[in-house]
Amino acid sequence: MIINHSDQKSARHHADTFFGGSSFEAADVPWVKVGGLYMSVCITGENSWGPIARDLSGAGKKVWVFTGRHGEASGNPVGKDGTFLAKKIYDIEHLHEDEKIVDGLKGAGINVELLDLYKENDKRTTQNLQALISGKLSGGDVVVLAWCFSLFAMNEYDKGLKNRGVVHTAIANMNYDTSITSIVTNKYSWVPKPW
Repeated sequence: MIINHSDQKSARHHADTFFGGSSFEAADVPWVKVGGLYMSVCITGENSWGPIARDLSGAGKKVWVFTGRHGEASGNPVGKDGTFLAKKIYDIEHLHEDEKIVDGLKGAGINVELLDLYKENDKRTTQNLQALISGKLSGGDVVVLAWCFSLFAMNEYDKGLKNRGVVHTAIANMNYDTSITSIVTNKYSWVPKPW
């Protein structure tokens, strides 16, 4: 399910709607579209981004699948130096799962490429992630952030906070209860227009 960037409902509303259904199909996973950028609202499955790649490739677009990591509604856990805590973010298994899916899609003639964020985001920062996304979008390509809660990829929280479990949950709830349009306005205004 594709959600427009100007949607007034919260991320939680869209996730609850998805999980309230009788079945979970890949095409039903809620994704927010901001220009050529697609981000997940909730948890994703192995092939939840496949329908997006198929649809957009048919429209003559190259689709970049950014992968190899986890996500949370609270955003990226960062240390005092502002870098991601790699053991909380990166996951080689996700990369290997998505490599198989990309190979299958390429074999079917889909114009899709994979970007390994562990390798490419070598600075391990939100700013570098934004630059990687922006570079692909500026070239006219489509980017799918293929991990759970990727809508919150531009959010950060300090992993060293006291009472971090309570604070982490409060941050996640606050983010999840924010409207899609507010999240996009506050975190994704840099995405090339038109939207």
